[in-house]
Amino acid sequence: MMHEKSGVELLRMGCPSCGANLEIGRSLNRFACGHCGNEFLVNRGGGVIALEPVVEHLIQVKQGVDRTAAELAITRLKGELNSIDQQYRNIQSRCVSPLPWKGMLIAVFVALFFLTFGLEIIQKSGAIDSGFLYLGVAIVIGVVLVMMIRNHGRTALRIENQKKTELPPLQALYQQKTKELEHHQQVVSL
Repeated sequence: MMHEKSGVELLRMGCPSCGANLEIGRSLNRFACGHCGNEFLVNRGGGVIALEPVVEHLIQVKQGVDRTAAELAITRLKGELNSIDQQYRNIQSRCVSPLPWKGMLIAVFVALFFLTFGLEIIQKSGAIDSGFLYLGVAIVIGVVLVMMIRNHGRTALRIENQKKTELPPLQALYQQKTKELEHHQQVVSL
């Protein structure tokens, strides 16, 4: 149908959204309904003209963008989870070196030797100065052993307390990142 004033051929159709009367020119590929404001693409092919809402194209673009963003997030989150896991294992592996039991056992025997030898000197010869020297060495060795055990216990307690304060936040962060990862994997699988 020809428009009388402009001489342009127009096609009359109803708006797919609101039903208002539309006049579409031959060269028009995209337009908005003057009544409802919805935008449409004009698809021509095989002698048929179809109106397609622009929103559908935007939804497809958005889905593609969401999928790409989710794929990038999955890669990032896997790296973050590996890093958190490594930190967790490093904290878990912190331990106090075991007490040097062999060395301590030898020190105990040496201390007992000096103690026994010192007491024997005092008993047999009455040389109190020499006996006390051996007794003093035995006491020093004993004090050093007690201090080593006490220090070892304090160190072990400090490391366990550090683990108790450092591990829970890492566990919570790991759970949060795992939930994020699952969400992004669902987006990609759609």
